[in-house]
Amino acid sequence: MTFQQILFSVKYGLYRPQTAKAHREYASNQYLSKDELDQINWTKRKKILKHAYANIPFYRERWTSVGIHPDEIKKPEDYSQIPRLSKCDLKDHFDKLKDSSVQSKFLVVTATGGSTGMPVKVGHDSRLPLEAHGWRMLGWWGVKPYMNAAYVWRVGQANLGLKGILNSTLWWPTRRIRMDASNMQQSDVEEFILKFNLLNPPILQGYTGAIAHIASVVRQKNLWVKFPKAIWVTSSPVSKVQRQLIEEVFHAPVYDQYGSCEIPWISAQCAERKGLHINYESRFVEYLDQENKPVKQGVSGRIVITDLEDYVFPLIRYEIGDMGRELPDPCTCGVTLPMMDQVLGRTTDLVHLPNGSCISGDYLTTVFDDYPDAVRGFQVFQSADGKITIRYVPNPDDPRVRDIIKKVTYEIGKRVNSEVEVNAQALPEIPHDRGKLRFVISELDREGK
Repeated sequence: MTFQQILFSVKYGLYRPQTAKAHREYASNQYLSKDELDQINWTKRKKILKHAYANIPFYRERWTSVGIHPDEIKKPEDYSQIPRLSKCDLKDHFDKLKDSSVQSKFLVVTATGGSTGMPVKVGHDSRLPLEAHGWRMLGWWGVKPYMNAAYVWRVGQANLGLKGILNSTLWWPTRRIRMDASNMQQSDVEEFILKFNLLNPPILQGYTGAIAHIASVVRQKNLWVKFPKAIWVTSSPVSKVQRQLIEEVFHAPVYDQYGSCEIPWISAQCAERKGLHINYESRFVEYLDQENKPVKQGVSGRIVITDLEDYVFPLIRYEIGDMGRELPDPCTCGVTLPMMDQVLGRTTDLVHLPNGSCISGDYLTTVFDDYPDAVRGFQVFQSADGKITIRYVPNPDDPRVRDIIKKVTYEIGKRVNSEVEVNAQALPEIPHDRGKLRFVISELDREGK
């Protein structure tokens, strides 16, 4: 064992021993038979239904109103009788979805734009060993969790100032470098590549569009870059064009991983890349048609997910807003976890500035994360003349809307260095593009596609 691995194991053994235990279980479970996996999944579904009915006011009231009791859900086919949980439910009944018997220090509250442009708050049990899913996934790619890594995403407060120093100290001797996806000038990309080459990390992770942009700059400027073992893209589906570009530049396979702020670690590709393995011990994924009935195997449907592990803020039959389909054939890698196809989720464009830099659309989907109650929906639109408009549906019950819109507009104005005009527009609803809502639309980006 290397010093890096030993120290990593010691720190996790002291700080979060439950993660190592969960990882061992997941490593073993991934080779169980289909019947064994189905039994684990079904047992956990029944257990969380009973817990939710007994401890979560929202579920008890909703299920009682439609005449459903967990004891009546006796076989897997009965599970579809449980009412679905919508984003509006999550937004309007946040407090009733919490287990009030659990100490508040164990409830971590975050926010997300989600896949439909509707900002929502969501809670998580901080004690859950979610990292164990990531460790298993990295193992499929030949990467270990204690290895150095490079990231391209939103740089939060935990990565700045004293918090950033503390974070780096806790991870030492593992080193991590980051690039802010909201500031991707050519000089920033070149600086990041220099750091990347010095660190030589085996894994590069980040927003799909942001990493594709970096690859584009590397190719255009003929920059020399070291090759990682794997590239992990998140936040939005990776297109064939993006995958080809990234793989040709970095000479490494691009792996897709599916998750959300509401329910992380849903599925991920293995080295075979013939679909995504579902983390079936902790997630139950359904695909529904327009009549809310299960679609036939191999047919695309609306994705509905149950988190089987979070009892503090359980999400049961949550309609996440994406489309997907089950893959019928087992993977040739030997892992027996069920498979799903690449998700048809949100898509985002890059926002381009006159100085040649750009902002990741995936970053812009987070602009209301600190104010999820202020708006009912939003979209960032860049017109052909470069101007940016924040389209939003105001929440009439939130008196802070006007001030928050000013803050968000000001923040985006700083990010674009006042190079283009930024304004806001209140709408009764967000316009759709051929039936699909797009978070970030740039007419300048589309001119180059």
